[in-house]
Amino acid sequence: MYVDEEDGFALVVKAGSNITRYGTIVRDGDYVEKSVYEEMKSVHVLDGDVLLSSTGDGTLGKCAVYRGETPAVFDGHVTLIRLDQKTVYPEYVCDFLRTGFGSDQIARLFTGSTGLIELPPEQVDEILVPLPDLATQRSLSACLREAEQQFTASIDDAGGRLKAASAAFREQTATG
Repeated sequence: MYVDEEDGFALVVKAGSNITRYGTIVRDGDYVEKSVYEEMKSVHVLDGDVLLSSTGDGTLGKCAVYRGETPAVFDGHVTLIRLDQKTVYPEYVCDFLRTGFGSDQIARLFTGSTGLIELPPEQVDEILVPLPDLATQRSLSACLREAEQQFTASIDDAGGRLKAASAAFREQTATG
């Protein structure tokens, strides 16, 4: 059923591989052909949809906002939250669910154990989200996301330096 990006039409958003801890979507992964996409209208993803990983220890609660025009669908381990973007900034809701009190609520509401945990859509409906005005929502999310980008850039930079230092060490201490 899945194809690669070259042969596909629509991205399949999966809880474990496409939704990051930092509220973004990884575009690499599985795709479906156009005919399959057209048959799957109930799982089409639109620009601004919030996608919440709803199963699995380690993935439950990861959340991202889908942005862009590329067609996409979501799999059965993702809960779609479609908001009125005139009054609610999707990134704010996503950030609240993954880092704010929303993440605490998710930890209380899931069912199951031993890695087979799940947050059913009806439980997602029970999560209370405070909604300041739209400008405040945008500002809070922008601040958080900027700090996260700086954090990940620092990690990437440190990883590159460590790799170079390790290679230099191995080169300088090689025997034979």
